[in-house]
Amino acid sequence: MTDHLFRPQFTPAIQRVLERLYSETIEQDPIQRAEAQSQD
Repeated sequence: MTDHLFRPQFTPAIQRVLERLYSETIEQDPIQRAEAQSQD
């Protein structure tokens, strides 16, 4: 596998941006919100 070549470097800043985008997407989609809660 070449997955080490593409492994992203998740800095705290990137992590916050991803979390914000993910939470905004969930807020716009009740089905995704329900699925996210059931997985967590």
